[in-house]
Amino acid sequence: MNILKALASLTFAFFISFNSNAQNFQGIATYHTATTLDMKMKVDSSKSNPKMDQRMAQMKKRMAEAMQKEYELKFDKSTSTYTEVETLEGGAGGRGGRGGMKMFASIMGGNSSYYKNISTTEMLEQTEFYGKQFLITDTLTKWDWKLGKETKKIGSYTCYKATSTRIMKTKTFSRGSDGNSEEIEKEVEQEIIAWWTPEIPISQGPSRYWGLPGLILELNDGKTTMVCSKVVLNPKEKVEIEIPDDGKKVTKKEYSKIMKAKMEEMQKVYGGRNQGRGGKGGRGGSFTIEVR
Repeated sequence: MNILKALASLTFAFFISFNSNAQNFQGIATYHTATTLDMKMKVDSSKSNPKMDQRMAQMKKRMAEAMQKEYELKFDKSTSTYTEVETLEGGAGGRGGRGGMKMFASIMGGNSSYYKNISTTEMLEQTEFYGKQFLITDTLTKWDWKLGKETKKIGSYTCYKATSTRIMKTKTFSRGSDGNSEEIEKEVEQEIIAWWTPEIPISQGPSRYWGLPGLILELNDGKTTMVCSKVVLNPKEKVEIEIPDDGKKVTKKEYSKIMKAKMEEMQKVYGGRNQGRGGKGGRGGSFTIEVR
């Protein structure tokens, strides 16, 4: 019997013993997340601009800090909620609360909370964009997980490696010295690496991820790393899995249109400012920012 067959037998045995009291099985898992930004800037100018370089470095640092967060995954047999942990520093996350950074986090998907129901394949994503709350309705993605042979310990749990892929969209925003803006979108295939444990036989995980025979304790999707730091099973106080209902209800396609329209509006506003400052008689220059 090879390791994958042995693992499947072990997982099945866990589910057999687990099903007898699965109705009351609940838990809370805490995750620390960090999102990396593949961000490049090119300034087309005959003169160097140390102030621009300094501002860009500061912006990158603030963006990185805004994308470091803590989340709680509350789960039972079939449902879960994944929400940002409230802190004393000013609301959820405590970082990136200022308008620009908060908006950027929403564009990158860094301030969303999720409700997943694996029985009905329903998913709700709650997010804020430009001061407005949205509730995006969607169906769960069926990840094509490939079980690996590698194992490692996360806390006291033995975890197994699994991989899948997803299509990521890479957007390049550019603005020239004439004030005109351009957006170029490309699609790239990105590997997802998950570490799951059969010791907690719940098909749940952080963010939008799920579908393995056990709880996902660590995941890297090429953009964000999510690592579980604490798991509490069957706590004394009942875990409430609340279905989010705050915000304007839209489909994923409708939300994409809203976000695109707002981005185009912003590009026109900032393009106009740039034309006033960097057009004729100004300092000139153009830049390209690539965000993956």
